[in-house]
Amino acid sequence: RTDYEEFRKLCESAAIILDVNEKIGVLTNAMMLYRGKLFPSANGDHWQISHSSQYHLMYLKAVDDLSELLQKMEKHEDLYEFSLKVVNIEPNSPVIIYWLIVALRKKGAIDMAKRHLESAKERLLEEEYRELEERLQFTYKR
Repeated sequence: RTDYEEFRKLCESAAIILDVNEKIGVLTNAMMLYRGKLFPSANGDHWQISHSSQYHLMYLKAVDDLSELLQKMEKHEDLYEFSLKVVNIEPNSPVIIYWLIVALRKKGAIDMAKRHLESAKERLLEEEYRELEERLQFTYKR
């Protein structure tokens, strides 16, 4: 079985697991298998676009799910370390930037969180940035 197949299997398994700690473990294992773009040497070839996109979207959902679970379990240091790893893989993802900012704020690194938000404004599309801001505002108004 390839890493891609195993990654997919773990993500599908995580979706039906009810135990939070078990789900965190399964998603963590899935994250260890992700290596970035699928078929990077075939970038743009029509035969691989749907597979690559599906794989990438599955990764972003797994990142969001795992980050949310770490936040709920108040594993702030784990969330911070995980966010640093994934932002290096996908630096322009609003989902990943959101969780990095949340983790930084939980650590009390408010200035650094602000700098990441300012940097995101330059890198993201206007709509993506607006959605990121709205998600952060919603999170901190609760």
